Amino acid sequence: MEVAWKPVMTRAEAEKFIAGSKYSETVYHVTPMENTESLLDNGFNLEKASGFGRMWGNGVYVAMDKSTVKLYDGLETITDTLPLKVKIENPFIISSNAEMEMILKEWKIDDFAFQERVSQGEALAIKLREKGHDSLILRGSKGYGGNQIVIWDPKKVVFIE
Repeated sequence: MEVAWKPVMTRAEAEKFIAGSKYSETVYHVTPMENTESLLDNGFNLEKASGFGRMWGNGVYVAMDKSTVKLYDGLETITDTLPLKVKIENPFIISSNAEMEMILKEWKIDDFAFQERVSQGEALAIKLREKGHDSLILRGSKGYGGNQIVIWDPKKVVFIE
C-alpha cells in the first residue's frame, strides 16, 4: 500500500513512502534553526526559498554524507541538520568534475544560461527537468557543493521523526 506524503514520518512510514526510489539511504538537510519548525510542520515551500544554496535552481538540497553536512553546518547562522528520505525515480548522476565539464560543454549550457538569463547551474537544472529527470545527484564533484542530491519536487522529500 502506498503511503501518502506528509512532511514528517516515522522511519517505517518513510521507508514505505520511498519504496522504489533510486536512492534509499538517509540524507540530511542543513537549515537555519529558525526554519526548522516550519519545515517540520509544512515541508519545503520552494516559493519561499532563500537565495542561499540555489546553485541548481529551486529545489530541496540534501547532503548524502556527514562530510558534506560539515560544508554547510553553521555557514550562515546556527543550524539544524535534519534527516530525510527522498523518493526519486529518474535522477541524473554526475560523478566527477570532468563529467560535469563535459556535460556543460556538450549541452552548450553557457549559451542556454545566457539566453535564459539564469545561472549556469540553473540552466543545467532546466535542461535536466526538460529531459524528465526529477533530481540531480552530485558525487565526487569538488567545487559543486560536495556529495548532494537536488530534488525538484518538495513532495518527494520527507523528514524522519
